[in-house]
Amino acid sequence: MDGNILRSVDKIPNAIETAHSDLITAVGPSGILSVNFHVIPYNRVPWAGSNRYTKKMQFAFILDSYIYIIGPDIEFINFIKVEGVWQNPRDISNYMGGDNSPAYDPDIHDYPLSTSMLDMIKQAMLSQNMKPFIETLTDSSNNSKSDMQPNQQK
Repeated sequence: MDGNILRSVDKIPNAIETAHSDLITAVGPSGILSVNFHVIPYNRVPWAGSNRYTKKMQFAFILDSYIYIIGPDIEFINFIKVEGVWQNPRDISNYMGGDNSPAYDPDIHDYPLSTSMLDMIKQAMLSQNMKPFIETLTDSSNNSKSDMQPNQQK
């Protein structure tokens, strides 16, 4: 692909990883009605925009925590928006939202966690943290013998 390549000034924070990719949901111009860039993996960059159907598209990819933009008319882009699910939401407090306020302010915004996930998180924490206790043998018979028995889960 011929043309310019833009790179973000700052590195982006770490996104939550899934089995297939990072949870970066959108990369695009900062305008509310602007069409997002096509996010592609780095290994597809040499072929991005190389056919008649994609030659006028703008593409974004991530390399070493920087966002790169390639395609026609990108020299006019000053700001981009990056939407995603971040490992630590406090990391995005240095970035500005569309209304020039911090993207995340822990004093104002609630922690961005869906309440539907609470039970799953609690269960995972309990199973991980209580596993050593449950697997430990205990002598609770009080009969001067070492009657080791597994702890009972209630």
